[in-house]
Amino acid sequence: MRTLLCALIAAACVALPVLAQPKGEQKPEKKAEFPKDEPLEVNDEADQLLRAMRDRCRVQYSKVGVAPKSLKADMGVTVDERTGKEYTVDDTVYSTAKLGGLLAKSNDPVGTIQFLKFEWSSGKGETKAYATMEEMQKDNAEFTWKKGDDSSKDADADKAGKQWDALYKKGAKWTYKMNFGMEIWQSTEVVKVEGQSATVKTASKIGADGEWMPATEHEVQRPLPTEGGGGSAPGIKEIARGDEKVGDWDCEFMEYESGGERSKYYLHKKYGLMMKLVQGGEVKMEVTEFKPVE
Repeated sequence: MRTLLCALIAAACVALPVLAQPKGEQKPEKKAEFPKDEPLEVNDEADQLLRAMRDRCRVQYSKVGVAPKSLKADMGVTVDERTGKEYTVDDTVYSTAKLGGLLAKSNDPVGTIQFLKFEWSSGKGETKAYATMEEMQKDNAEFTWKKGDDSSKDADADKAGKQWDALYKKGAKWTYKMNFGMEIWQSTEVVKVEGQSATVKTASKIGADGEWMPATEHEVQRPLPTEGGGGSAPGIKEIARGDEKVGDWDCEFMEYESGGERSKYYLHKKYGLMMKLVQGGEVKMEVTEFKPVE
């Protein structure tokens, strides 16, 4: 039962990355010379890392119907989890309606760039090696790539980070009531904040009258500023977005359609916390108690 409960909570407690998108961690482009007429070799470690991150992205997409934009902000993937001895997978997840893409860069300044392009539906895909970012982007032109310098950064580039700063303060608490086939309650309390990382304690129970299970702790990382270039979320038809109150809380909402089902979610304007999620006309997730720390 505990395993089922954890799975349901994991499927439910995911921040929808549309109104505030975190930045991918971009390393300086590598400049190296390689044989022009010989195909570059795919690095085994990079390929394994990319495919592991692909699998996590597809699981996330299947849960919420929205493609992740950031490995860390949307799925909690740490830098250590995506870093090997030779290669590191970038935080940004690229996407089109049918395809996903992940990029790995060499930890050695003279290494190649590795890019995995895959189908969201089947997971099928192939990793290819490139000498430069320009070559990689040209060969994968179906994705949206950032062009030129970064002089046109959005004024709200660090919006998600500022919301994180406001929400993750020691002593802040909130409780969710969720119903994805089973009524689950989950309470969260921020117990420690150090730099760009916060430790939260969560406990869950089945039904309003159920007994709370032993609490567990995990870390939540501050999202990086938005850099753009992630492409549109696949399979999502945006219907409307705007401002609306949820109880006494000022929120911003997005209403969209995915897989023939209409959904609408509300994020707290100041704190970035999901306050309510409605799918198919039914409330699937809502905050029943919220005690921020000013």
